Amino acid sequence: MRADRLLRLLWLLRGRSGTVPARELATALEVSARTVLRDVEALSAAGVPVYTERGRHGGIMLLADYRPDVLGLSDDEALALTAVVSTPSAGALGLEALLQSAMGKIRRTVDRDAALVGSRILIDPAGWLSKSTGLPIIDVLDAVQGLRRVCFRYSSGRSGRISDVSTTALGLLCAASDWYLVAGAAECIRFYRLDRLECLRVGEVDADAPQIDLAEEWARARRGFQERFSPMTATLEVERCALGVLRGLVAVEEMEGAVEADELVMEGGEPEGSESLSAVVRMRALFADVSHATEVLPRLSAHVRVLDPPELKRALHDLAEQVLAAVQ
Repeated sequence: MRADRLLRLLWLLRGRSGTVPARELATALEVSARTVLRDVEALSAAGVPVYTERGRHGGIMLLADYRPDVLGLSDDEALALTAVVSTPSAGALGLEALLQSAMGKIRRTVDRDAALVGSRILIDPAGWLSKSTGLPIIDVLDAVQGLRRVCFRYSSGRSGRISDVSTTALGLLCAASDWYLVAGAAECIRFYRLDRLECLRVGEVDADAPQIDLAEEWARARRGFQERFSPMTATLEVERCALGVLRGLVAVEEMEGAVEADELVMEGGEPEGSESLSAVVRMRALFADVSHATEVLPRLSAHVRVLDPPELKRALHDLAEQVLAAVQ
C-alpha cells in the first residue's frame, strides 16, 4: 500500500542526518527511483518538509528538526518506552530484530537529545550470570498464541517428583529471569517453570480455552505465594566485607549505634586494610521465613553472627550438624 510506503520513507529519512540518494531509498522500499521521487512530491504537497538536492552528492533530505507524530505519543511516553524495553527478553522470543526496528521508529519521534535515553539505559533480567539456555520458549509461545493443548513432563520444585501434565497453554510469563508457562482451566490456573519442563508436545487448539487476564492471575499467584510465609526479622553482626553480599540478598537496615563505614577510614583517607574489612556492623535483616534465612546466611560463611531470634540460631545449628554428618 502506498500509505505504508510513505511512512517507511519518512522513517528512513528521519534516521539520516544528510541527503539520501533516491536509488538507495528505492532499494530499501523495493520500488523504482521514479516512484520514490513521486512519493517525495506527495509528502511535500502534504506539508512534510522534505526536499531534494541536485548534484553528485545530492539526494533527498528531511528537515532535521521535523518529528512526525504518527504514533500519537508524547515525548515523555516515547522516552518511557525506550527506557524500559528489554531487548534480551525480546531476543528469547525471537523478536529482537522487530523490537529494534520498532524502538528505532519511536526514538525518531522524540527530540534527538532526548532519544539518547534509549542508548544509556539497559534492562537485562539475566544479570551477571545467565541461566540455562535451550528453554522451549518459542514452542511455548506458539502454543500460547493458539491456545493449544500441551503435554510435558514436569519436575516439582518442592518434592522433585516428576509427573506427566496435559493442559491448555494460556500465557507466557517472564518474572525476573525465570520463564513460566501459564496453563490450566478457568478455575485452576497454574504456573510451570520452563527450566523444569521437558518433552513438550503441542497439540490442537482448545476451543474451550478460557480468556484470562494474565497480569491479574500473576498478581493473585504472587499474593498466594507470599502468604505462605511467616516473615522473620533477625539481628545480625556482619563483618564489613560481607555487607554488600547481604544487601544484595535481603532487605537490611543498620541499627542505631552501629559502626559507620566512614569511621573505618584512617586519617589521610586510606582504608585500614584487614582491620576495616573485619569491622563488625550490627544490622536488622528481613527474611521471608526461617527457611529463607537458612538459605541466605550460610552464603556469608563466618562473616556473620546471629544474635536473635533463638529460633533462627537453632535452625542454623541443626543445618550445620546435618552438613557435618553428610561429609564425615
